Amino acid sequence: MAIKSTDTLKEGMVLESPIKNEQGQVLFGVNHVLKEKHIDMLMAWGIPEADVIVEGDDEEEQRIEKMITIEIEKIRPRFVRCDLEHPVVQETMRCVSELTVHEKLRKEREMEGNP
Repeated sequence: MAIKSTDTLKEGMVLESPIKNEQGQVLFGVNHVLKEKHIDMLMAWGIPEADVIVEGDDEEEQRIEKMITIEIEKIRPRFVRCDLEHPVVQETMRCVSELTVHEKLRKEREMEGNP
């Protein structure tokens, strides 16, 4: 599982979970292969992210996605008074989590002597 921000989706990616609109209607189902026009539609509809299948050869990307997912769960209590299903709230939590993870990774590289 890899939750990707809509603006980072690429043609050919395969959905691991269905994409639904705010009313719960399925827009694209499981195993749907994304085309450029589908990504454009998701952006136009304000869908902030999608759960896509990540190929096994990109272990570092999978590790980063897992770290981001963990960070999102850590900060979720800070948004308890917000509508957690709202796209802006979801995107805010994801952005904060991505920044936190990338800062942690930067510090790890510095500790290892790889700036």
